[in-house]
Amino acid sequence: MQFVLPSTQIPDYLTSTFFLLTLVSIRLFYIGLNKNKIIFYTLLAWFALQGAISYSGFYLKTDGFPPRFLFLMLPPLITTIIIFITKKGRQLLDTINLEWLTYIHTIRVVVEAVFYQLFLYHLMPQEMTFKGHNFDIIIGFSAPIIAYFGIRKQIIKPVWLIVWNVLGLLFLFNAVIHGVLSAPTPFQKISLEQPNLAVFHYPFTYTVCLIVPIVYFSHFAAIRKLRAKL
Repeated sequence: MQFVLPSTQIPDYLTSTFFLLTLVSIRLFYIGLNKNKIIFYTLLAWFALQGAISYSGFYLKTDGFPPRFLFLMLPPLITTIIIFITKKGRQLLDTINLEWLTYIHTIRVVVEAVFYQLFLYHLMPQEMTFKGHNFDIIIGFSAPIIAYFGIRKQIIKPVWLIVWNVLGLLFLFNAVIHGVLSAPTPFQKISLEQPNLAVFHYPFTYTVCLIVPIVYFSHFAAIRKLRAKL
């Protein structure tokens, strides 16, 4: 099955906002990883590659096997695992800027705002928004408070910072599960009347291949560093 969504159905301001948001996410992630240039240029290359692939309509064919969207999900996941289990990867994690890797979660507010607009345009199910089962916006609004008072001022104890990060992961995984189950693929189980269409279209494919990986990487890296302070 291949579905076609006319570009006129997606307002230009939404595509522009999400494009810029992804670039801002990469920039914040670069700062959070202590300005590691290898990571930065790798992310820019991934950004360009996935942009070209998704713009071509490659991900619009959703009934193939293996599912094409795995090419969006698996490379970042495998890279994250490698970083966390290798010696050089752990050396990188030891240098992270915890404050900036916490501020980065503020992007989730903008993501949720875009998702809600996509829902209003019938390109995303309500379950993927803050009016449904997506609670990411709570983490987004609380991130500046946690970063400033918890990391910079050290008013909040590390154990509670860990709890916040774990909660952020749970909210993220909840959103991802709903996103997968509502997408028009052989795995779709929910939102049959208004499926998750936008995620297969450029530039919203960046949700899967860049924004979600940046978010879960930041949470896991923060938990690792905070555990050392207990």
